[in-house]
Amino acid sequence: MADAASRKRWRRRLIAAGALVALLAACLGTAHWYVASGRFATWLCAQYSRILPGQLTIGRVTLRGITELELHQVALGMPGHRPLAAARLAVVSLDPGGPSMLQAVRVEGLKGWFDGINYNLLDRIVDAADHIPPSNPPASWDLFTEGALVEVENGPSISEVYIKGHLVGAIFALDCGGILDGRPVKVGVSSEQAGPDARRITVDLVKAHGRTAQLLGGLEAMTLLPPVPPALLAWLPEAVVGDGTVVRCDMSNRRLGGTSPPVFRAEGNLVWEGGDGKARVVADQRRIQIEVQRFADRALGRAENLRVLWDTQARRLTATCPGAPGWHPGPRLPIPPEVPVDGLLQVMPAASVRYDLAAGREEFELVLSGREGAAGTPAAAESRLAFTWQPLGTLRLEGRELPLSLLGRLMPAWIEAAGQAAELRLVIDPAAPLGDGLKDVWVRFRQGRVTLGDWSCGPVDGEFALRPSGPLTRAPFAASATLARDGGGTLATATYSGTTAAGAITLDLPALDALANRWRGPRLPRLKGALSAEAELAVGAETTATVRRLTLRGVSMGAPDAGGDMLRALDADLRGTLVRRGAALAAKIGGHLRRGTVALGGMTIPLEADHPIFTLDGEVAVSGEAAGTVTLRELLVRAADDTGTPAADRFSGQFAGTISPEGDGSVRGVVDHADLGWVVGMTRRPGVRAAGEAAIACTARIQRWRRIEIDGSLLPLGIDLRVGNRFHASGITGAVHFTIVRDDDHP
Repeated sequence: MADAASRKRWRRRLIAAGALVALLAACLGTAHWYVASGRFATWLCAQYSRILPGQLTIGRVTLRGITELELHQVALGMPGHRPLAAARLAVVSLDPGGPSMLQAVRVEGLKGWFDGINYNLLDRIVDAADHIPPSNPPASWDLFTEGALVEVENGPSISEVYIKGHLVGAIFALDCGGILDGRPVKVGVSSEQAGPDARRITVDLVKAHGRTAQLLGGLEAMTLLPPVPPALLAWLPEAVVGDGTVVRCDMSNRRLGGTSPPVFRAEGNLVWEGGDGKARVVADQRRIQIEVQRFADRALGRAENLRVLWDTQARRLTATCPGAPGWHPGPRLPIPPEVPVDGLLQVMPAASVRYDLAAGREEFELVLSGREGAAGTPAAAESRLAFTWQPLGTLRLEGRELPLSLLGRLMPAWIEAAGQAAELRLVIDPAAPLGDGLKDVWVRFRQGRVTLGDWSCGPVDGEFALRPSGPLTRAPFAASATLARDGGGTLATATYSGTTAAGAITLDLPALDALANRWRGPRLPRLKGALSAEAELAVGAETTATVRRLTLRGVSMGAPDAGGDMLRALDADLRGTLVRRGAALAAKIGGHLRRGTVALGGMTIPLEADHPIFTLDGEVAVSGEAAGTVTLRELLVRAADDTGTPAADRFSGQFAGTISPEGDGSVRGVVDHADLGWVVGMTRRPGVRAAGEAAIACTARIQRWRRIEIDGSLLPLGIDLRVGNRFHASGITGAVHFTIVRDDDHP
């Protein structure tokens, strides 16, 4: 009985086991049938679409036992658009007894395509995954692929891509690499939850390189960075190496077109042909901010502590550098070679750059600035110089508080300037030689000194302007200068219009003494009074000034080393020609002497009574050992009325001679209708008086401007002579020889 009961129990168990096996076989068969029929692939795609964005398509699914699924011809993307990812095969490993069903995914034959649409899809997938209620514990699985191809619209193409990653929910860590432009790249990518509505993605560029245009073009295509204009791209290196750079992207739950775009932060080193740099970058769709700790490029220059901002809305690049030794421009920046960069940076070490591309108007501006005075002391003034340049346009320089000596190479070669430019404006065509490219010059200066050849004037305050109508070496231009007098008023004004070869010049010198005190060069006489002139200038082998009008008002003139003035309070209207021949300045001048006196060797000749007119032919040596020597070839003088009409019955004279700069020399002359009363008066003999006229021929020998000895003969014309009360003679005729010696100290 016991054996029968035992056999009965065994049969029951066998039947139950067989039934279970049959049931499992039926279930497995049903599963294989369900998978093979395609219904499982359809169900998987439907389940994906219910939970995550995008469209998942699977060609077919095969089941390897109960732990692996093979998904063939898998694609993920947006309907009607190139897939974000497509794979020949995805092998899904399952762990029915583990904490999560999914264990690993291995992808073969993967091809990825990134553009703005697909990156936006990837962003939404990760965003939606963040909102899936996490399992407890969270689902954890691994991802593997190799031999993949990843392409970016307008960007790089990376082959032989491998990915080894681990994912826990929506958090992942990936080790990626591949071949870019024939060289290996290696990148680590990880994500973390940065807040309830934000996540952070970190990219470690272990080995990274690429062509700049491709990299920026790809980021632009994915709408991660604003468009970079070609004009700006031209300033960037062609290719860069960024090994060791770390990029962090803070992503919000809003779409890229919303009010909270992703923010990228990067820090690392870049190396390129001809340069390297280290920087921190913060970027979003609106702007890129770069803090350059170190930058060196053999074309663009070097910089430290440089701050750069690219504003995509204003289409403007700005950069600032705090000061020396922070930066030095390179040869590629559009700074003319005439600009003394090193000297300017000593005065203005701080710099800022503005690069505008708004509305298709490209403009580059470089601003230098600095303060005078030692560190810790109040600055006397702030120096500033701005270079504004437009491609195929002009270079404009505007500055204040600049040493004029630093700008000497920007001025025409025939002008040398020193002093301080309180304000400055220069407009230059950088494509033309400096002499032809100068368009406009305006300077307001303090304590300035201007040198023209052997002559210089200063220190003095004033303004100078130069405005060419074309190439300065050929086209007409206008120039003007105004010098200020100490305490207010005008010291001098001058204008010029014409070419470098010929033109018209005007002068107005209301204070000759104040101007002469600031004039340096060949020996000049002492001057007082006012002068104004209009002349035409011709420059060639000889420089000729045709004086149309030369007006003297109250002019006094004395020798440089003499105590008295030869001319005193002279009013005159003159005209004539001045010619610079080698070391001499020749003059042919005539005019009307309205009033004043001539003083020479103790003699005083008043001009008010006779209003003489004259013509002069002579020259003065302006350089060399004989500088200051006056040669009087011919001087014709004749009495006139106040209108300049010659008086037929009054004196006329003709003179010639030479006088050295020290005031030594001789003058020969003939005078007709000489006033004998004035001649006798020069002897200063008490009681001797004379009246009448005579013709006089004489020679005057002059020593140091103080002593004069006149030796000559006169032909009396009805002389009336009185000596005291005892001698009186009249009607004297014949020839009389005389000698007169006068001295300023001893007559």
